[in-house]
This record gives sequence, C-alpha cells and structure tokens, in this order.
Amino acid sequence: MAVSAIFALIFYFGGVVAGTENTTFEEPVITEIFLTWAYILLGLTVIIAILFPLIRMFKNPKKALKTVFGVIGLSILVGIMYLLASDEVIVLTRDVPGNVPFVLRWVGTGLNTLYVMFVAAVLAIIYAETSKTIK
Repeated sequence: MAVSAIFALIFYFGGVVAGTENTTFEEPVITEIFLTWAYILLGLTVIIAILFPLIRMFKNPKKALKTVFGVIGLSILVGIMYLLASDEVIVLTRDVPGNVPFVLRWVGTGLNTLYVMFVAAVLAIIYAETSKTIK
C-alpha cells in the first residue's frame, strides 16, 4: 500500500512530460510505471482470488460441493436464458457494429438473467423477512 501511495503522489506531483505542460493533455512523467504497477496488482489480485477459494475447496470438500451445485444452477439458468433470448437484428437508421445476431443474443441473455436473479433476490428477501415474523 505504501508503494501505491508513493506512486500516487509522484503521479500527481511529480511533473509532466515535456511538451504537454499547460495543455488539456498533460501527461504525468510516471504514467507508464503507474499503469505497470496497476497491472501487477491486478494480476496478484486475480491469482489470489482464484488460489484461495481452491485451497478452501480442498480443505472442506462438503462446502465445495454446494459451490459446485450453485455454479451448475447458474449455468443452467444462463443456458435457459440464452435459448429464450432473441437474436433478431434491430432496424436502425444507421449501421451500428454491435447490431449483429451473436452480440444481440448474448446481451439478451445477460438482461434476462439479470431480471430473473433480481426477482429471485426480492423474493428471497421477502421470504426471509416474513419467515422471521411468522416464527
């Protein structure tokens, strides 16, 4: 964290690249190093985010099975929403690069999945609160 704080201070107060001073495109001198540091941190985060759950799965296989069932259920939901999604090209006044059947079907899949998960979350909240009241 200290390294990131030092990079941030140098980024904002370390000067700008010659020729970009007092323009709308001022570029801090340390931009490349700062971005490289961000990529290193991102890579470490991805590694840790994958590694620790795997370690935990091997330490407690019963809980891992619940996770596997959750992933399978989510995959089935996405598969059903993919089958229900439309790939019909939208009629527009100009040509848009994303207006192709492949993209439209996946966008529809994402939206439909989001809607179903939103409704499921609301129903789960209602169930949790009403079941507490009834007990």
